[in-house]
Amino acid sequence: MKKFLILLFLILSNVVFIYAQNNIVPSCQIHVDGDLPEDRNGKLKKTIKMNAEFLLQAFENAILTNSDPVLERKSIVDTGMQELLSLWHNKSQMFCQQTEVFATLIKNSSAIKDKKHDCVYELRDIPVYLTEEAELPKSLNVLFNAEGKIVGMTFGLDKEFIRNITDGSQKEGIDLTRKKIVLSFLENFRTAYNRKDIDFLTKVYSDDALIIVGRTVQRKNNDVIALTNSDFKGLATNTVEYVKTSKKEYLSNLNTIFKTSDYVNVDFENVRINRHPDGTRLTENLYCINLVQSWTSERNSGSTYHDDGYLFLLVNFDDQNNPTIQIRTWQEMKKTAPNEIITINNLNNYR
Repeated sequence: MKKFLILLFLILSNVVFIYAQNNIVPSCQIHVDGDLPEDRNGKLKKTIKMNAEFLLQAFENAILTNSDPVLERKSIVDTGMQELLSLWHNKSQMFCQQTEVFATLIKNSSAIKDKKHDCVYELRDIPVYLTEEAELPKSLNVLFNAEGKIVGMTFGLDKEFIRNITDGSQKEGIDLTRKKIVLSFLENFRTAYNRKDIDFLTKVYSDDALIIVGRTVQRKNNDVIALTNSDFKGLATNTVEYVKTSKKEYLSNLNTIFKTSDYVNVDFENVRINRHPDGTRLTENLYCINLVQSWTSERNSGSTYHDDGYLFLLVNFDDQNNPTIQIRTWQEMKKTAPNEIITINNLNNYR
């Protein structure tokens, strides 16, 4: 019934679009909040708005025809199209059910520049629904280059959280420009899992990254076995073992999951960002991030998997265009007491 209603909505909206084509009115109009000082005649803003509307229309057309989204090269660069198709083929087919949306246009404090991105502008907070999760909307951010062409897209973090962290409600002693860079990194990092982008993840993890997973261990007689790890201090637990793995092993296992899964969706909540506690010049660009990660995947066999866990990241922003993760730890939420959540203070090796 849910998918029938989705299809009915898309058919009706597409009829509206066809009827209005002579007036060049798309089925969903985007009202753009935000001005660019360098865009004196407003031409760039108009191009960004138009290309974003073309993108939403391409979503609708693709769902109606059960095909891939199609956009002209004047609207999207090749690598942007590759990212879109990676999401689409990961069962992240999306649509906007509104005829009007209000989105915010910003200029990046620091462009994300690697082989996939030359992101200068973001059009944020476009509400979209995934056909796999039609009850809950996601916030889509569309990324543009200096010409107004689409270069990629990310799923945004919770808007209320972003508002709190950028208006100073969280007192971390971090300037607003750096906060936005960290938030942009988190959104791109999260979406990389959704598009199963092993190349991006290979680049973002430091070669000598410390990657640790905490898990509950039981013997056959139900007695809990406790293992300790020299990387930790101050975790007085008798229920969890901490397993350290290399970047190569972690990414190999992750790639296997990507290849054997039809669908992977990662969400971040309850994000806390702090400076490295040392406060020295050697650590001034290290940021400690604690958050709750929700992971859902559907295997090729049809089985589904879900877990919620506490994620800790230590990220190096010495090169803010190419930040790298130096430490990643994950703990199962149900098995972890509040005083057992790993922070930078529990790690002996954190530089």
